[in-house]
Amino acid sequence: MKKANILVVEDHEDSFKLVERVLASIANLTRASQISEAQKLLSTEIYDLVILDLRLPDGDGFSLIHDVQKKLGQRKLPFLVLSSSSQLQDKLTGFDLGAVDYIVKPFEPLELKARVVTRLADRPAPALLRVGDLEVDVSSYRAYEYAGEKKSELHLTQIEFKLLKLFIEHPRQLFTREQLLDLIWGEEVYVDHRTVDAHISRLRKKIVSETTAIKSVHGQGYRLDLSDSLMPTTVAALSETTQQPRL
Repeated sequence: MKKANILVVEDHEDSFKLVERVLASIANLTRASQISEAQKLLSTEIYDLVILDLRLPDGDGFSLIHDVQKKLGQRKLPFLVLSSSSQLQDKLTGFDLGAVDYIVKPFEPLELKARVVTRLADRPAPALLRVGDLEVDVSSYRAYEYAGEKKSELHLTQIEFKLLKLFIEHPRQLFTREQLLDLIWGEEVYVDHRTVDAHISRLRKKIVSETTAIKSVHGQGYRLDLSDSLMPTTVAALSETTQQPRL
């Protein structure tokens, strides 16, 4: 089973390392040490859960929950608060803002793992994934491009769709040709690097957007680049049942 992606917003390295030891077997963890760093990561990656400390160098963790949930609308990104504060008012504020759980430090490692597993089990399978001007509908195997409010379909082959879906799931991440061969074609299928280049070239020609584009990194591979002006609300994952934006 594919590991979940969890963002841990924690300024104390020792606390993060403890969380990492507890959850490394079930999730890929990324650390942000302050709110501004977390906001940047949330604008470029899709996370299944955010574990959040409340007292951070550049502000109150509550403000991050409020800002993110406000941008997302009805479909929320789950936040698990992990704080040294045991004050009832802090717990109530966290839940009022949309946190799904609240654990007080110091915590029992097995309890944290059990609660995270429970929250991850509740996550919906994404049907729509959107980054910048590009969107893929996993359920219908269709892809779209936005120009302002106008939405037009990209007519892609099966391989092109798989490539675009992979890039949208991991914006700004560099993929070597070898990685793309394994992830898209599979380790049992033999094709050479020129096949990868040919499919990427055809896919790039179908994308008009200048703010969301697949870029070639000379001698290394390819990545999906986003304009720095794009806001966190340009990254979206929608559940099959609710069709409401998550991120």
